[in-house]
Amino acid sequence: MLGFPRGTIVTTDQGDVPIESVDSSYHTINGDAVVYVTELQPQEPRLVCFTKDAFKPGYPSAPTFMSPHHHIFCLGRMMPAEHFVGKFNGIGLLENYDKPLFNVVTAEHRLMLVNNLTCETGYFYAPQGS
Repeated sequence: MLGFPRGTIVTTDQGDVPIESVDSSYHTINGDAVVYVTELQPQEPRLVCFTKDAFKPGYPSAPTFMSPHHHIFCLGRMMPAEHFVGKFNGIGLLENYDKPLFNVVTAEHRLMLVNNLTCETGYFYAPQGS
């Protein structure tokens, strides 16, 4: 899991914010503190592309791009974004993406809305006794 390109809109408790602007000292997601926002260079130069309304009207609410292994909630369970390529009209791949990807990290594995899609957050894992 890596995340989303710059400019992707995340719904926080304080309103909709571009992912790179989520501020851990201010924003929360579903009442959970944001630990930090990652910015990582993808190892795999592909993104899954969801056109606006790919699943149904308003889902997603805007064109949405994410790393192939990032999970979204659909049909009652969490599935990697790449699972939907070729199975729904309006979902495909963007090849040769070489810009940083961002993800919101919470203390525990949680869910967040990204352009009206329910997606997983990154999470901070501290082994017991640390």
